[in-house]
Amino acid sequence: MSTLEIDLKNVKTKEHTAKVVFTYEQLAAMPEWPISPLLEIIHGELFMPPSPSIYHHDIRARLVAQIRTQLDEHRVFNAPVDVVLSPENVVIPDIFVVRKEGSSIITEKNIEGTPDLIIEILSQNRENDLQIKRNLYEQFSVKEYWIVDPENKTIQLLVLKSVEGTSKLVEEERFTIQQVLNSVLFPDLSIVLGEIF
Repeated sequence: MSTLEIDLKNVKTKEHTAKVVFTYEQLAAMPEWPISPLLEIIHGELFMPPSPSIYHHDIRARLVAQIRTQLDEHRVFNAPVDVVLSPENVVIPDIFVVRKEGSSIITEKNIEGTPDLIIEILSQNRENDLQIKRNLYEQFSVKEYWIVDPENKTIQLLVLKSVEGTSKLVEEERFTIQQVLNSVLFPDLSIVLGEIF
């Protein structure tokens, strides 16, 4: 059975629609998993992110190195690690941080819950990170979300805030290559953008 050949008799469909709904359990049961291409599930829909560019890899490596140095008491992860927000919402963020107080969500196989900080580096599927994932992370109460834009050499910092009684990821600031990003959630974390891009 190839990676995407799933026994459709065992796959749910949403009521009154023909949309197939996938769960993490189904993907994990596939023979090739996790050797298969990276797969994410958002609201039951299957996504296959494109392979990142070399520049994307370099940015991620530099960010991870800086974050790990500054947040050594917390857990810093980088892709590919599955983050299971719910059975029908499973993502593979480029980088994420779980505070030591929340380490109970870390299991041997994956993360089962919401990380505190998620960082996505834009690639060919820009809409996915800018809209779809932003909405998903907002829904699952990610406290801080960074959107790294290699093309424009900026990092957009969003923070979860209460807006008219609803939790929303609100842009705190958009940092350029000449600036230093200071995390809201982690006061000890500062990123010199000129050293990242």
